[in-house]
Amino acid sequence: MRRIWESSWIWLGFAVVFAALGSYHFWAATQATPPLEFHPRPITQIPGLQITMQIAGIDQPIRDFTKEFNTYLQQQNSRATQSNIASAWGYVVAFLAALLCFFREMSAQQTFKRNSAN
Repeated sequence: MRRIWESSWIWLGFAVVFAALGSYHFWAATQATPPLEFHPRPITQIPGLQITMQIAGIDQPIRDFTKEFNTYLQQQNSRATQSNIASAWGYVVAFLAALLCFFREMSAQQTFKRNSAN
């Protein structure tokens, strides 16, 4: 009798853990790493100041890198969102299975009590 009671509460404990993990992954699916922003060097923004540099077009490689990095970051954010949503639904299924087991154990306990009373 005691073992049935304890095992039913274990299933309820699993259900709580699975519900918490599922809700965490649903929350994590809404989070994303923000894009990298290119900020021009302050010296290029001073009006009326003209500076000649030996290396022409130094900002273009940085702009290109920023664009490529943001494309990569967008892909990673998308994959992380999909992964977190899949994990969350897996935990929802595990939560429901644990609840089912909890109620079946409780039902078995009630049946055992009725049969023991007779």
